[in-house]
Amino acid sequence: MKLLKVSVPNFRNLKNVELTFEPSLKPAVFPIGSENGGGKSTLLQLIFVLLTCSLDDNKNIYLSNFLISVIDNFQDTDEIAQFELNYQGKIINFTFTYLDENDSDNQKIIKFTKDILNFKKDLQDKSKEITNIDQIISEKRREYMRESSGLVEKKSKDIEKLEEGKQTLILQQEEIKQYIKSTNSRLLIYQKELKILCCNYIAAQDKWMICKTNIDNFEISYKAFAYASKNIYLVTPPTQMFLFFDREIKKLMDGNFADYYNKVNAIRKK
Repeated sequence: MKLLKVSVPNFRNLKNVELTFEPSLKPAVFPIGSENGGGKSTLLQLIFVLLTCSLDDNKNIYLSNFLISVIDNFQDTDEIAQFELNYQGKIINFTFTYLDENDSDNQKIIKFTKDILNFKKDLQDKSKEITNIDQIISEKRREYMRESSGLVEKKSKDIEKLEEGKQTLILQQEEIKQYIKSTNSRLLIYQKELKILCCNYIAAQDKWMICKTNIDNFEISYKAFAYASKNIYLVTPPTQMFLFFDREIKKLMDGNFADYYNKVNAIRKK
């Protein structure tokens, strides 16, 4: 995979920026220069966050945090950026834009994506409940071992009830997984039809962002996007990483740098 072109119409201090990377140059290292404040770091951060965080549910929050500061930046265009890549000999474009929620096709995409997000939240909630039950069962078993054997039968029944509750939750989890699978299948039909690779809810702006591709082969486009998301890295000082964090973590920069760096290291592992 090679990045061939980056176009940014209007993002922070980047106005009508277009960079072309000549694939025949060896080595494929391209320095970017500008005056201080010209947008070099912003450009690299934008490439990184769009291509790395859009497909991964666990990283969507960093995408949302990053876009907080540009809530009023899209007056002339809803396009955020466009990337052109060469993947397995095919030229593929990825265009990131905000959705027009009044469009009927977009409304279907948003509905199915909302359903999936809600199902996944339910799944996480059930997982937490199961973990809590497991902890209670473990505590009770330790407690019973310390007490007299005459109460074992009664307390075994207590554990049986907890186990039954756990099994009910596990069955509910399986039902939710089926809902997610079914909804994903319906969503995929619209995604292929509209050439939309992903749809993200940007909570900070209460907007929906999509990534569209230019070619009909949806599978190849998706593979290229997935490959890019796992093979793009951003090397930056820890003090610049705050752009991807929420307000609570940013507050730590006011003085408690030890906690801030601990949070940074935990996020890096994701």
